[in-house]
Amino acid sequence: MTTSDPSSAARRPRRRGLAGLLGVAGVLVASTMVWKASTAAFTATTTNGVNTFSTGTVTLTDSDTSAAMFTVPVLTPGGSGTACIRVTYNGSLASTVKLYTSGLTATNSLDSYLTMKVEQGATAPANAAGNFSCANFTPAGTLNNTTLAAFGAASTAWSNGVDAWAVTGAAQTRDYRFTYTFSAGAPDSVQNSSASVSFVWEAQSN
Repeated sequence: MTTSDPSSAARRPRRRGLAGLLGVAGVLVASTMVWKASTAAFTATTTNGVNTFSTGTVTLTDSDTSAAMFTVPVLTPGGSGTACIRVTYNGSLASTVKLYTSGLTATNSLDSYLTMKVEQGATAPANAAGNFSCANFTPAGTLNNTTLAAFGAASTAWSNGVDAWAVTGAAQTRDYRFTYTFSAGAPDSVQNSSASVSFVWEAQSN
């Protein structure tokens, strides 16, 4: 006949409970280890130098320092006059320079009796006053030889300007000769009349 030990029966539930607690503790430890592993990382970076960006320039000046080439108070039929000017490009960008008219006004259609011939070429160095004499001007081409009215209607912006001078950098110059002629057949209706216009050189980068 087998007799059971009451004390051993009482100890079995405690062992199962301890095993269960150890199992839960093992899960918690494992979970903690997984969480720590997921937050670890290896990294590496590389950085090049500071990048900078700057704009180039387009700059134009003229030998008359933006003053008028012509101021003619008394025109007479058949009269004419000339003026020479040097335009200097001092920009850093390759550009195209064109000439056009701006702000043309006239009373009694005087601009229809004024012919404006514009030539591009080369002249002698400036005098002490910074002016260019037309005496030694050597023309290389004619840019316009129409009435001031026609020139003012045809060339009003860079897009329809004349010359298309290609420049590639600073200190490049170009000389121009302007010659006006007042028609010998101008009618009496243009007496006491006036006309005014500005000539504009504009550079646009390519």
